[in-house]
Amino acid sequence: MPSTKSGHILERDGFSDELAGRLIFQHGEIYTGIFAKTIDGRLRKEKAIMRTIVVDLINYVAKRPGSGMLNSALKTIGETEVRIIAIKLLGWFKEQARSGRRSSLHYNEHHTWCRNLNTLVTEIPELNELLLVDGRRIDFSSNVSDDDRVEITEFVDAHYSPRLRTSKQ
Repeated sequence: MPSTKSGHILERDGFSDELAGRLIFQHGEIYTGIFAKTIDGRLRKEKAIMRTIVVDLINYVAKRPGSGMLNSALKTIGETEVRIIAIKLLGWFKEQARSGRRSSLHYNEHHTWCRNLNTLVTEIPELNELLLVDGRRIDFSSNVSDDDRVEITEFVDAHYSPRLRTSKQ
């Protein structure tokens, strides 16, 4: 199995170097479940690509390189706004894993981050496949099964560990 400086590339057969690069994660972990399901030794490309956006969000917040799916978003709305959206989404995923309850995020068009999320969902097909933004709420798309939802939230819970920021007084 090929490896890189930042981790291990998963099954590479039949995928471009760009897609294989998207499946890299720091710490050299090898994904299981929806992050690396196989059929006859090949990743299920559609699920792998859609879930890669989750890994990219984690990597972006942790200031690690990602697959590049967020590049257009960075140009459109800027680094700070992408970071705010990533933190909101990852926190929502993590909270669902911790509480064991399915919930949606409240959408408010008066909040800049909500309007920017709408822009991202429009520009990034993988995010559109993952999320439903209907003007009142943000939730998983109907394309995401309950098992996949649980697996995504548990993956985020295990791999997204935001630092506690405190102010000096």
